[in-house]
Parts: sequence; structure tokens; C-alpha cells
Amino acid sequence: MSIKSSEGIFDALRVLAQANAPMSAAELASIVGLPVTSAIRALATLEAGNYAKRDNGSSKFVIGGAGRMLAHAFMAQFPIRDVALPYLQQLASVSGVSCSLFQRLGWSTVRIAFVAGTKSIINVAVVGESRPLTTGAAGLAILAHSEEGFSEPIRKAAQEGIWDALSSRFESVRGLGYALEQSVFDQGGYDLAIGLLDPNGVAFSAIALEGLALTDHYLSEQIPAVKEIVADLQRIINSDPSMIHDHYDHVSPESIDLRPTP
Repeated sequence: MSIKSSEGIFDALRVLAQANAPMSAAELASIVGLPVTSAIRALATLEAGNYAKRDNGSSKFVIGGAGRMLAHAFMAQFPIRDVALPYLQQLASVSGVSCSLFQRLGWSTVRIAFVAGTKSIINVAVVGESRPLTTGAAGLAILAHSEEGFSEPIRKAAQEGIWDALSSRFESVRGLGYALEQSVFDQGGYDLAIGLLDPNGVAFSAIALEGLALTDHYLSEQIPAVKEIVADLQRIINSDPSMIHDHYDHVSPESIDLRPTP
């Protein structure tokens, strides 16, 4: 198999993993930019290795068991995930909305854990989803607590005007203790995110409550409880800084590209 055809298979796997619904060979070919015949061969190869499987015997495909094992192995590279899960569950119970843990990886954030809200209407979120650091409350919470010079490559990559709008809010985010953005997860709601900090005060991860319907009562009554739960997690991090490290610490951020395949 040539390198080019191998890249096509990996592109197909990445698109399939990011899809919110089963995909046909034609749909996959359109997204990846392959001929339909090449997409069919890529899916056949993935199916043979159990990285893809047919959806209920149809002609459309979803991620298979081996593909899901890859995702679990990826999440296991982040020690903070298992420590944070009980706190996500507590936050989902207190707030009623879905809660996620986002990890900074390169110049992106990746959702590495998710707990559905007890009152949420929309509870579908993709673990492994990546976003630019300049998108969403989690990215804003991380950027607001970033070391000097960290912003330079992001500023260069951001669309004109986006970085200035974000950076003007950093001081407010630090003062409030949280970032608040229109929800990427739940249209019409808001996402609230609190950064998790390393011993130098630099955010490496963020807890996000997604799809809030904000009211003055919520802001005055529930946010203090939310902040205290996250503060408990932060105290555990402070007592064991090793949990901030992951498998990708040695990799240059510029070499990590999590952008979706065109």
C-alpha cells in the first residue's frame, strides 16, 4: 500500500471519528476529497480491522470497537481525567447541565471527559472533540491564565480582530474566576468554564458547564457553589502536580495539528 493511500485511510478514520451520524462512502469521499472508489476501499480496510463497522447492517459506517479503544487509549494519556470525573459528576448534579473537561493540546482544546446533565435536553457531546483555543469558554479560561509569550502563535493564527477581542477580556475572566461564552454545545445557552492551573499559575485544562440558561438567581446562587467544587479539584492538583503532565509534554505545540480534515 502506498503512503498516499495510507494517508487516505487515516483521514477516513479521523472524519468517521468526528462524525455525529453514520456516514456513507459517498459522504466520506466528499469530506476527505477522495474518489468514491477510494473511500469504499478505505472503509473496507477499516472494517476489516474493526476500526469501522456498518450501522445496523446498512451501507453507512460508524466507529468500530478497535477505533473506540484508540480513543480510550488517547484519553488515558491525561492523568487529570480520572481525578476530575467525580467533580464533573458533582457539578452536573449541582447545576443540572452537562459538564466537560477540556485539555489544552497544542493550540487547541480537546474534550477528554463528559458527564451528562440531569436537566439537560441535549446530552450528546463528542469526547475527543477538538477546538481552536480561541473558540469557546474553555479556551478563553485557559488563555486568560497563560504564561507570557504563550499567546503569540495563537494571535498569529487567529482571524483578524478575534485575538484583540479575546485578550481584552482576560483581566475580567481572572477577576471573576470564570469565562462565560455563548454555548458551542447548546444553541441559545451559555458555557461557563474555569481554568485548572499548574504550580506556575498557567492553565493546562478547564472545567466547562455547557448549555446554561443564565439568570440573576443562577449567577448569585449557584456559581459560588460551582467555583468551590472546582477549587476542591484545584487543591488536589496543587498537592500532586504530576497529574498535570501528559504523554504530549515533550511535543512542540506547533507540531500538533488537530484541525478537521478539509
